[in-house]
Amino acid sequence: MQRYFFDLSAGAWQCRDDIGLILCSQDEIRNEATRTAIEFAGAGLPGADLSDLKVRVRDRAGEPVMTVSLALTVRGPEEPVRLGLARPARPRMVRAA
Repeated sequence: MQRYFFDLSAGAWQCRDDIGLILCSQDEIRNEATRTAIEFAGAGLPGADLSDLKVRVRDRAGEPVMTVSLALTVRGPEEPVRLGLARPARPRMVRAA
């Protein structure tokens, strides 16, 4: 078991983890980094550019272990609905557990 630190960045916004978590396996590290990225994206912090969100995992010595990236793309408003033409079906969102 070793302590790992999960540093967050979104554009110029950064937050260094000084507490960390004790985890046993690469799967646990990946799951925690993924969960952290998803929760951070959902928080919508002011000043954070969520179009380039990263969770960088490092070990106690400061060596990089893993990076989880989450990209967000927002496109302009959809074309307005014209009479007689149906709008194409929108893709369904699937929320990760």
